[in-house]
Amino acid sequence: MATFQAKNADRAGVVIILQFAKVKTYGDSISVSNCYEVARLFIDEDIDDVASFKKRYCKLICFYHIPYNSCHINHS
Repeated sequence: MATFQAKNADRAGVVIILQFAKVKTYGDSISVSNCYEVARLFIDEDIDDVASFKKRYCKLICFYHIPYNSCHINHS
């Protein structure tokens, strides 16, 4: 994640998908751990579902006139 942030410091609207993980809470702390040694992490991957989500999200942002510098996706 740190490598991704260093290479994409000016980028907003990153989609992160974490599969097969457990979220634990203890008091005010939240932690994430792998589940059955098969956790998968996708950071802004070129996946059809991610592209579709970004298009819908950007349309929503544009509809409500919320400033968002990452809506450079073609809305067609």
